[in-house]
Amino acid sequence: MSLVRSALAATAPARRGADPTLPWGSSYIPTNGQLGFVAAGVSMNDDAALSISTVYRCVQILIDQVSTLPLRGYKRTDDRTSAPAQHPLLRRPFPEVPMVDFLAQVVFSIALRGNFYGYILTRDAKGYATAILPLHPDRIVARREDRWGRPTDIGKRVYRIDGTVVPTENMLHIPSSMVPPGQFVGLNPVEYQRQSWSLAAATEKYGSQFFANSAMPTVVIEVPGDLDENELTEFVRGYMMRHQGLGNAHLPAVVTGGATVKPLSITPEDAQFLATRAFQKHDIAAFFGIPPSMMGEQDRSTSVVGIEQEQMMFTTNTLLPFLTRIETYLSDLMPPSIVAKFDLKGRLRADTLARFQAYQLARNGGWFSVNDIRELEDMPDVENGDDYLQPLNMGLLGTNPPPSAKKPTNDAGVGQGGGNPANSPAPTMPDTVNP
Repeated sequence: MSLVRSALAATAPARRGADPTLPWGSSYIPTNGQLGFVAAGVSMNDDAALSISTVYRCVQILIDQVSTLPLRGYKRTDDRTSAPAQHPLLRRPFPEVPMVDFLAQVVFSIALRGNFYGYILTRDAKGYATAILPLHPDRIVARREDRWGRPTDIGKRVYRIDGTVVPTENMLHIPSSMVPPGQFVGLNPVEYQRQSWSLAAATEKYGSQFFANSAMPTVVIEVPGDLDENELTEFVRGYMMRHQGLGNAHLPAVVTGGATVKPLSITPEDAQFLATRAFQKHDIAAFFGIPPSMMGEQDRSTSVVGIEQEQMMFTTNTLLPFLTRIETYLSDLMPPSIVAKFDLKGRLRADTLARFQAYQLARNGGWFSVNDIRELEDMPDVENGDDYLQPLNMGLLGTNPPPSAKKPTNDAGVGQGGGNPANSPAPTMPDTVNP
């Protein structure tokens, strides 16, 4: 019986959103976000979501910010330091596109569909992946199945590309951070945000229709007597030809035959049209974790330091989850000694003064050398720049002065290297001064 139901479900058109025939509708959430009818009356899928300017801009910001970060490979050495390492996946994961475009497709899929899928095309002699083909999520069906191919919660993972089962070990699957317990497929944002996003789409459509039909509030024309269908159609058509569109905005309404024109009491301001659009913009930006300053919502009272702190928070709170997941899944495809890491030094840099003050503290404290600082500033090393300093007033408890502070002296008792005024005897002053 279950097989029959599965076959019927596969052939019958899927129902999306609330069923108008039911008393209270249906709370069922669409499985793929396609044609999700909602209360606002606008169907919502990933293509419709991108037609919303705020969604498009948020996804574009995430793509640009992640794809432009340097992704490098590092190999752990015996002294627990990292040495640069090379791997084909970190140079060009797919031969047809550079790394920046590959990362853009990864972020696009995760941000809008909750999952990225890639098929491993080639491997090296040791069996490690060397090329990955990015796939559109619509082509993939991922679920757990038993040995008879039936869906189950405890079976093995099965991936199908265009209906064909492919080896699980040949699939790179990067889900979003929203994965239900016991599942391995990330939640689709369009499915769970379709009510909010469709409201934003409805407000945009309403605004477009408002300016397309009239640049003034909707009016009611009162005509004495009764008009037949043809007379009514001709009357409305003539009025719209003279007053519809931006070119006829605010022209005086002239009607004859005793007809009167009265504006409706509900205006766009009364319906909170502008406020609704502003709220939906903030709501969508908050969902994607985009700060207001990056969406063009910069307050005039916001200082440069405040915007800088927003950028730092955006990097750590929004970008870092994307970066960590990409690093983890790519590292699993490479030899265990190599790890993939995004270089965030450029994004986490503070302003020039704060950065140089931090370098000074690190240099004087002894945990940064000159070449360490120059590396962070993308500058070449200098000769004798690998020495680390230690303050002279530091030493082991109970030693005075610290052993590191003692300097060898010459026969005259003067410290070598020009002497140290702090260790030299204080000069004596005569009791009296002769005139």
